[in-house]
Amino acid sequence: MAFGQQGYAGVAVSHLAEAAQVTTGALYHHFGSKAGLYALVRTEVERRVLDRMEGAEAVPSATLSVILGVGLDAARRQSAVVLLSEPPPIAREDVLAEWIGARADARLVGLGPLVVGAWQAALAEVARGADPERVKAALARLVRSLDG
Repeated sequence: MAFGQQGYAGVAVSHLAEAAQVTTGALYHHFGSKAGLYALVRTEVERRVLDRMEGAEAVPSATLSVILGVGLDAARRQSAVVLLSEPPPIAREDVLAEWIGARADARLVGLGPLVVGAWQAALAEVARGADPERVKAALARLVRSLDG
């Protein structure tokens, strides 16, 4: 997935069209713009990651740190850490940030934005090549320390 590995700025429309074996005109016709295609791809990736996180949350003993770790692993499996770590190029709802923030506020009253920031920073660190398991462990330690 081009956006997932290179981010919005790193992907050229001509490369997307070539990979899909369509013309750039066809790509613009169906998606309106590169940003339109990006929004569609990001929404699908967010849905898949959110499905995994909701599954983890359904386990009665699940902690927020475990749920975030499941989400980080899901983003990695989908090669989407770059995509999810960058701000979208167009104004849109960040479904994962809102979901994480709501869960964090429910468990750690008032700290939703801090936990969302830590989640996004963890994604960015993995995108930059940091060891995913170390990043996941650091995120878990941070969230657990807030919960205590």
